[in-house]
Amino acid sequence: MDLAHCYEMLRAIGCDDEAETCDASYEAETMRALSYMDHTRINYDLLELLLEYIEGSDQFAHVPRDQGAILVFLPGMMEITKMHERLRGNPLFSDPSSCLVLTLHSMLSGEDHAKVFDAPRKGVRKIVLSTNIAETGVTIPDVVFVVDSGKVKCQRYHEPSNTSSLKEQFISKAEVMQRKGRAGRVQKGFGFTLLTQNRFQLRLQAMPTPEILRCSLMELMLSVLSSGLQPSCFSEALDPPPKSRVDQAVTTLRATGAVEEGAGRLDQQMQCGGAEKKKRHGAET
Repeated sequence: MDLAHCYEMLRAIGCDDEAETCDASYEAETMRALSYMDHTRINYDLLELLLEYIEGSDQFAHVPRDQGAILVFLPGMMEITKMHERLRGNPLFSDPSSCLVLTLHSMLSGEDHAKVFDAPRKGVRKIVLSTNIAETGVTIPDVVFVVDSGKVKCQRYHEPSNTSSLKEQFISKAEVMQRKGRAGRVQKGFGFTLLTQNRFQLRLQAMPTPEILRCSLMELMLSVLSSGLQPSCFSEALDPPPKSRVDQAVTTLRATGAVEEGAGRLDQQMQCGGAEKKKRHGAET
């Protein structure tokens, strides 16, 4: 079956996005299954089946269970909780004598964070359900398998409404490679990314969007002013934000009384012990 015929078949059954298909080397049944999936949502069934495959496949039988931890990347705490509940209902993963399922995200205490580094008992498989905190900030040395949902939750700023919100989105190519690299830190590892090759090649950004370009600048603006700099310094950043974003941050801070104009410069208004104090950023006397 050639590629053009594959796409024609998929369009006929309601799939017209090249990113949701595989190349012509895959069987028609695989292509059909992909067309029925909602690629914009986390596929918990597929995640669970993949974990079952790792558990039961002869391909990985040489990896001792207590030395072959599985790291599963999910976009947020809600998705981690849902996946945790599914695994608790699966006999293959709910038995503590054979499987230890842990979670890892920013809301956990330091004591709970430390648990993911502890070696499990002999014969017990450790599965860590994590946000992107394990992508760069945390290294779990016994991870041999990485299962990546291909999603992350990022802070996004909406300029017209001057509001910020968390948005779930596909990760970048660089993040895919970074996550795969968490496997096999001490021995050969295996990475599974739940994205089609076409989505990886055609849709994913090469690098993640810098935080300065996707978040509100108000908090950063206050830090800039308190250090004695002025808003014009944003133009010297490696990835300078649009001037409209800088101006909007200044306007909002002025409206709330957090900053004011003084001798041609912006001054930050500081609250200390209930009394208002003004911190000058200039040579005013």
